[in-house]
Amino acid sequence: MAIKNARLRQKSVVTAKQRAVSKQLAKQRAVFKKHVKVAGRKPLARASSPESVAPPAQSMRDERPGQRVRRLRSRRDLLELEIRREVKRYRDDGLSERKIAALVEVSQPTIHKMLQVAAKDPDPLEGFRGATPLEICQRYDAGEFGRDELVDQLVRFPYAESGTTDGYDWMAVDPPGSWSELSIAIDRGLIGEDVYEDVFNRRHGL
Repeated sequence: MAIKNARLRQKSVVTAKQRAVSKQLAKQRAVFKKHVKVAGRKPLARASSPESVAPPAQSMRDERPGQRVRRLRSRRDLLELEIRREVKRYRDDGLSERKIAALVEVSQPTIHKMLQVAAKDPDPLEGFRGATPLEICQRYDAGEFGRDELVDQLVRFPYAESGTTDGYDWMAVDPPGSWSELSIAIDRGLIGEDVYEDVFNRRHGL
């Protein structure tokens, strides 16, 4: 009899623990549902598919295929150009390569290479967003300014004369700042043909 009573008491203790656990779980579920409701979401009944968790790939792309990559490349190229120009300013101010290297915390050979490339970079033009039409288009593609300013800059730009052949070699290399850079900008996806047409018409009074 004593054994039977002990078993009943043990069973009642287990049952009480189960009820307490069930009650605690129910409370946790209620809190969870409350947070879900506040967040404006519905509890997931099953594992979500990749499509429901992440936005469709198309929504992450721009209108033109590869435009995001091109824009990032433009920003990278422009950043490298700005670094070279800044290093060149230090050199023009009379600082040695070793001193510049210490200031910007890079090696002296790196500064030397930067200055070699910077010597070939066209100087910025006052009143314009870039030293060349291509740089202006790159800065537009990088999101630095809008289409109206882009067209205005390209219309007013003092274009260099296109290259000429020597009569034997039909290939001609245009110098930096020539009109042909607008065609290059179109090929790279920096501007659209509508921009080219607007600039051409305004420059020719059409």
